[in-house]
Amino acid sequence: MSTKLSEISFQTDLVSEEKKNFFETYKRSSLIPTRGEGVYLFDDQGKPYLDLVAGLGVNALGHAHPGIIKAVTDQMNRFSHLSNAFINIPQVLLTEKILQATPGMTRVFFSNSGAESVEGALKLVRRWARKNGRSDIYAFSKGFHGRTLGALSLTYKDKYREGYDPFMPEVKHLQFDSIKDLSQINENTAAVVLEFVLGEGGIRPISCEFADELDRLHRKYKFLLVADEIQSGIGRTGQFFAYQWYTLKPDIVVSAKPIGGGLPLGVILGSEEINSLWHVGDHGTTFGGNPVACAAGQVVMNWLFEQNGLEHVKQTGKILSEALKHLQELFPKKIKSVRTFGLMAAIELFEDSSPYPAKALEEGMIINSTDSTVIRLLPPLIITEAQIQEMTEKFKRIF
Repeated sequence: MSTKLSEISFQTDLVSEEKKNFFETYKRSSLIPTRGEGVYLFDDQGKPYLDLVAGLGVNALGHAHPGIIKAVTDQMNRFSHLSNAFINIPQVLLTEKILQATPGMTRVFFSNSGAESVEGALKLVRRWARKNGRSDIYAFSKGFHGRTLGALSLTYKDKYREGYDPFMPEVKHLQFDSIKDLSQINENTAAVVLEFVLGEGGIRPISCEFADELDRLHRKYKFLLVADEIQSGIGRTGQFFAYQWYTLKPDIVVSAKPIGGGLPLGVILGSEEINSLWHVGDHGTTFGGNPVACAAGQVVMNWLFEQNGLEHVKQTGKILSEALKHLQELFPKKIKSVRTFGLMAAIELFEDSSPYPAKALEEGMIINSTDSTVIRLLPPLIITEAQIQEMTEKFKRIF
């Protein structure tokens, strides 16, 4: 049964308390969830909402997944935290599964989040650059890599960067998916940081032609290629990482979001090329690789690789693509284009997309607006054909 807000231990006006007590950094939804189950969130009256955002791509196996609950509970009964001065068994077991899924990667560092993983990757890049007499780091337009200062140096959008400069002076930006712009890469290039599929930028994958040219330059100039798989990784596209759809191979991979099954967890993966860059004391974290989060991560990995999860994503991704194309056919004056890559999806409108999350809530559905005109969908990876059909009917009413 759902929990009534009136039954929660603190009796208060949650909306006014939130406005009074928090920095105003978030535009909160009018929905106040009280519980979740599978691909649904529920409000205090028990009304279900089809969750097509999944905590911004975090809840890979949906809400209150029984396997995650069991793994987390079992680990909490042992210990909830362990200093990284000790061997952490859940870390070791999760690392083994991750490295098995990423041929070419040989080392792992666990963090708490995507931004923290990006910061760690930048430290690796700078150390490599100093050793090899390089300086320039290239990122791309429409890219989003996090909100910490190093990550903001890579992130392109002015609305995130305004007032926080100066940024890392060696970072330069190229046009996303522009083969012409790649000609700026040369023997002074230390690294190229790339989202193989733009997330915040509207679910746009790089072209094969762009990937091939970047691959040629990577082999020619031997710079470090950093794949930002924070949103596109951990099975989201139907491969463990989106870069695995291409021949281009990174030297460093950063990921987070769904790897912890809803708990804070990020990861940096490194190839043999960078194994010798870090030694004892060169980098660290207090909470990164928390044993409870790593226990949950093992459940995610088991679902992907032992319960046919990747194949499920590929199949439901095709169904989602067909459903969105059908909506475009029904509403050609409303929908400019649709883009899908596995269970990442964008509905690009001919108008501002920002009013649509509120419209969707009225229909019992949670969606996200990004890149001005794009409705972004990042559903739990466990979504079914029936739930995609439910989504389609709700969108029909909305449009």
